[in-house]
Amino acid sequence: MTYGLQVKNSSGDVTLSVTDRQFRIVGVWTGNIAGNTLGPLIPVEGMTNDPNRWIPLSFDSPRYVRALMQSGGFRVQNTDNSARNYYIMIGVW
Repeated sequence: MTYGLQVKNSSGDVTLSVTDRQFRIVGVWTGNIAGNTLGPLIPVEGMTNDPNRWIPLSFDSPRYVRALMQSGGFRVQNTDNSARNYYIMIGVW
């Protein structure tokens, strides 16, 4: 007998198993960044530049403000001429 958790749909197919990788939020960063700026490295322990594992999500001004992944953290970039607020969430698989 195997131990763990499995979630099945009405057809009996496994939709979630404890062996599946689960997304988790590592942290949330907020602030303001000047126009046409690339900010300093914001450290995130264990972060690598792997888009299949690390997911940066940008809110508030996603058209202009984004998180650029690097090994060891990320940098906030604003491509607009005006200063922008940012709300960035980093998640990992």
